[in-house]
Amino acid sequence: PKLSQVIPLATSANAADVIYILQSGTGKRLSAQSLADSVVTLASLATDAEVTSAIATHNTSATAHRIQFATEETGTTYTPVLADAGKVKKLTNVNPISYTIPLNSSVPFSGGDVLGGIQSGAGIVTITAGAGVTLKSLNGILTTAGQNAQFAAIRDDIAADTWWVTGQLG
Repeated sequence: PKLSQVIPLATSANAADVIYILQSGTGKRLSAQSLADSVVTLASLATDAEVTSAIATHNTSATAHRIQFATEETGTTYTPVLADAGKVKKLTNVNPISYTIPLNSSVPFSGGDVLGGIQSGAGIVTITAGAGVTLKSLNGILTTAGQNAQFAAIRDDIAADTWWVTGQLG
């Protein structure tokens, strides 16, 4: 089988040694545990050249080990869309901004999806729950602490309409 994806699992402190999970074209993932439990050689997965090429492609891709910014929003209300998952949204306005997490039936985010945001203007961002959505945060605080404050909303992997909110809130 051919390799379709190389995913970094861990990097050493000096970033010289990286442990990779290899995903074959059959859709099977090889974890460190499955490698330890089985006698699997890279030769059975792909040729040395294919492994080297896949790792080189990953390490030089524009998105490797980087957070991506979604488009900047300048209004006073914003509701995330699927394309925002895994990205950071700059929210810029002098007035307060309402960032509303929608019901999963409206925007079907996956468990573990992360929505990031930065209050890049003077307007405080309030993370609000759409109808039927539950937001959980430390001490129930759901507003950014001030200009340049960052936040993340993480969708629960079991309860589709529950989100965990963290960051520079206050």
